[in-house]
Amino acid sequence: MVGMIGFIKNIFSSSDTAASEETADRPDSQDEVDPEVIINGTDTEQGVATLSEELKNWQATYTEDYADFLTVEEALQTYQRAQTGLKRLSPILENPDQFNTDSVEAVETLKTEITQVCEFIEARESYNTEWVEVVKSDHNDELNSYAHP
Repeated sequence: MVGMIGFIKNIFSSSDTAASEETADRPDSQDEVDPEVIINGTDTEQGVATLSEELKNWQATYTEDYADFLTVEEALQTYQRAQTGLKRLSPILENPDQFNTDSVEAVETLKTEITQVCEFIEARESYNTEWVEVVKSDHNDELNSYAHP
């Protein structure tokens, strides 16, 4: 799945665009990194903690009773949101000695939570196969009634 996502992303972006986006995500110096803003956000910018909570809730809607089929489009969109969150955490994760312990621990927890969502998305095919099996077992009589008029 990761290879497919990279391939699709490369189709829609040039190397110049990708490089400028990567540069835009990084502050010019470590002094500009504010863990509080990254974690909790501001009035105008969502924090990674809120993003992580949204992603976990999104995943829960799928994993609780296999509620829906996970489409490629939704998987890609959600995966990109998760990757954006992980990129925002990277200045702290790459330089943990420059930040207080509580901030680093919070960032590590967020990274773990978001990574778990990414792993769920990467296992989309397996999830969807299981979803089909659950639907079959829960609605077998209904499905069979459509097959035999």
